[in-house]
Amino acid sequence: MIDGIPVIDGVVHPFNLSESNAKGAIGPLVREGFYQLHSHWNPAETQAPRSWFQADQSVTTLMDTLCLESAVDVAVYHTLRLDSLFHDGLCSRAKAVQLRAEHPTRSFVYLGLDPTLGVARTLDDLDEQFAEVPDAIGVKFYPDQVDPYRTFRMDDPEALFPIYERVRERGLKVVAVHKALPNGPVPLAPYRIDDVEGAAMAFPDLSFEIVHAGMAFVDETAYALARFPNVFANFEVTSLLLLKAPRLFQEALATMLFWGGPTKIIWATGANFTHPQLALEKFWNLELDGDLVDRYQLPPLDRALKARILGQNWADMVGIDLGAHMASIAGDDWDRRRDADGGLAPYTVWADRMGVAHLEAMAAQETAAGAAGFQHGAPT
Repeated sequence: MIDGIPVIDGVVHPFNLSESNAKGAIGPLVREGFYQLHSHWNPAETQAPRSWFQADQSVTTLMDTLCLESAVDVAVYHTLRLDSLFHDGLCSRAKAVQLRAEHPTRSFVYLGLDPTLGVARTLDDLDEQFAEVPDAIGVKFYPDQVDPYRTFRMDDPEALFPIYERVRERGLKVVAVHKALPNGPVPLAPYRIDDVEGAAMAFPDLSFEIVHAGMAFVDETAYALARFPNVFANFEVTSLLLLKAPRLFQEALATMLFWGGPTKIIWATGANFTHPQLALEKFWNLELDGDLVDRYQLPPLDRALKARILGQNWADMVGIDLGAHMASIAGDDWDRRRDADGGLAPYTVWADRMGVAHLEAMAAQETAAGAAGFQHGAPT
């Protein structure tokens, strides 16, 4: 919690960015691009060394980072199906199973689907994953695959509507789709948001989550929030603008608040793409610039509004009683460990897992290469 407010991180990722996991011609480029984005967007003192980041990140390290080094209370894991770029899709279904088995009160899971495989295979895939994680809460799509390049539209009645019907039959609440940020050298068109609207209109009992909302197509996204009660904006990666380009974040937030109101925005960081505490603190202390307040006639970003974005909106979207859920985890092992440690410095967990001797050698290598060096337990 931050100042007594529950925090749900709406997208978390224990990536498998090991060299052996990258696939084909584009996979290695995307693997490198992920680290370049991390190192470019995060302050030097809070960048993870390359050898940590470009590895098979573990569920245990992710949860320790979230629950011991940040104010995040609940993590939402998205199983990723970048199957044409990474052998395990980047965030595997096995990690989803592990997360729910080991941390059922502190996590929720979206299953990962690839509609480019066709309806029959996608439905079988959904059922197989649902059997492994029967309490999953949603599904996650990527809009394209490569080798060969293929894509789909969310509003295609033949290719997608049978999948939504099965999602609904299984009691899943949300269809999340990666938009706005192309994965490597691929066409931009599938990353636009207009195809979400037809799906939302045809399936009003499902919620549709635009992931990376605000990174591009801000106006279009805001208009969709205004027109469709079941369309939501997920701020994964968009939240990182607070670290690198805070004015851009403010402009996206103000536009969406004006058109969609305060109930349609979902907080997310994509940890461990970044450290989850960094943008969270920036958002908690954020005040909109005066010209944006005047332009959109917005109320202050007060405690109640931030509480909605940081947790209540996601809970309402999926039908969870947030107060009851927080009561159920109060005083659990994570609470006791967090209270005992008093909040660990960023990347303390990773440092402990890597070992001090390895860490010191790695820090010297990183410093020599011009990257940020680290000491045990805290960045330097």
